[in-house]
Amino acid sequence: MPDISKCIGTDCPLKEKCHRYTSEPNEMWQSYSDFWKNIQKSDTHTTCEHFWPNNQTEIK
Repeated sequence: MPDISKCIGTDCPLKEKCHRYTSEPNEMWQSYSDFWKNIQKSDTHTTCEHFWPNNQTEIK
């Protein structure tokens, strides 16, 4: 179980690829944030400064 703040992912197009959304929550204690409000969209791509790829185990 993660020791991170999870993202609630509302309307986020990146959520299914992001560890902050897809990680299993702690049943007893889990913090959430509205990181999705930091989404930056352009014609070619979407980014979020809090995006953490599912296949990445460490934040760099």
